[in-house]
Amino acid sequence: MDEKKRKTEESFFDTLSISSGQQAYIYRLALDSKDNRYLLSSSNDGSVYLYDVLARRCSVQERIIGFGNYVDPTWTPTFSIRRGSHKDAHKFRVSSLAWYPIDSGLFISGGFDGLVKLWDTNAVEAICSFDLNARVHAVAMSAAPRQPEECAAFDSTHALVAVACSGSDPRILDPVSGSMTHTLAGHGCEQHCVTWSVLKPYELFTGSIDGRVRLWDVRRPGALCVLDQSLTAAFFSSPSSPSS
Repeated sequence: MDEKKRKTEESFFDTLSISSGQQAYIYRLALDSKDNRYLLSSSNDGSVYLYDVLARRCSVQERIIGFGNYVDPTWTPTFSIRRGSHKDAHKFRVSSLAWYPIDSGLFISGGFDGLVKLWDTNAVEAICSFDLNARVHAVAMSAAPRQPEECAAFDSTHALVAVACSGSDPRILDPVSGSMTHTLAGHGCEQHCVTWSVLKPYELFTGSIDGRVRLWDVRRPGALCVLDQSLTAAFFSSPSSPSS
């Protein structure tokens, strides 16, 4: 194969989009961080699909129909969880997905039906469900320890689930006990995003519709600090700012 043809085929393969076959529009994607192999996909109709992204892929020649007409191959999902055909499926939009950081055998989903569900990937069933009575916008599981010496610090927190929702405060859930441990009072309005610190296992960030990001330590009441985007200009124009 000449060099030009090889580069063309490699470029085509790298930029090829894969059609999932899902009917509703895709709302959220989550790739497991342990194996980088299993991709979760959620839809506006309440469905969740899982794909093995390391499954056999078609060659360039297999994607050609007729003369020079390329088609996207459709991957068959490993499983699907759909409303009407699965007893544990969400009723409305699945707005968020998150893998258990140290094991692809578990994942979390959150939906506009107000439910957060913990799933057994192998059995394809919900083993725990939390009803928050508020639309769920985002879920996040505490990051896994990256070094052996960090394991002790993460033992009691890596299973906790933080939830951003349409209620006034973020929620912290404990799948081990099957209960909501507490709320993080402070935002007072809808939150749309949440993420745990990758350095400190007890800390997380939440963002809300009032333009503020709050940093929390889940062991303490109240936020550690508030980042207000409306104060950005004032901060950078102050004498003590980094730009001065």
